[in-house]
Amino acid sequence: MAHKTFPLFKERNAPSLGELKDRLKTKSDLLEKRLYDPLWRLSAKEMAESKTNPVNNLLCGMGLEKNHFIADRGETFKGLYSWARLVDEKPKVEYIGISQNLGKRLRGHVYSNNKSIATWVYMMAKDRYFKSQGITEKSSKDEVKRVYDKFINLCDNAKMLSNNNYDFHLRSDIQKELVDNDYFCTVVLVEDDYELYMLEPYCSLRFESHWNVFQTH
Repeated sequence: MAHKTFPLFKERNAPSLGELKDRLKTKSDLLEKRLYDPLWRLSAKEMAESKTNPVNNLLCGMGLEKNHFIADRGETFKGLYSWARLVDEKPKVEYIGISQNLGKRLRGHVYSNNKSIATWVYMMAKDRYFKSQGITEKSSKDEVKRVYDKFINLCDNAKMLSNNNYDFHLRSDIQKELVDNDYFCTVVLVEDDYELYMLEPYCSLRFESHWNVFQTH
């Protein structure tokens, strides 16, 4: 007797390459338009203060509507976000990310001490830590691993803080810099997974975001 089988993954209608290319261009054009429009900028300061006014409320206030549902979290905003700052009155994109829960992810970048949530801040902290320890491109693999393990230990013990023993900035100070230096976030909602996952590298290349590195784990 044949057993009924079930797909491991949800079946989806994949867009054609040409259709996907057009969608990516349209969404990235929208992101560029919003980057130049102050009404679409969500400041790091607003998000850092969002305990009393959750980021989801701020996104709703921008005229966005929730476009995704997560079983244990309810309705959320799903899409792409960019972190930028103004340089000579023009937006300079520093980091591009995607999330199925934008409200939580955005606030995490400016508030969380979890390296899996504040991913961009974690990368900046790692870069500064490596430089403070004298790590360069010429450093040996053993030396890089030793410093990396030490850094991970700091993260895992929630000690990514500046104190008298360190002469460099780590997590909390970097997050403070995002607020003090007027960094802002701009979002574009995207529901389709194919489009969302391809949009991240597409936008990071188009806007030359400094902190996006697509390395395999």
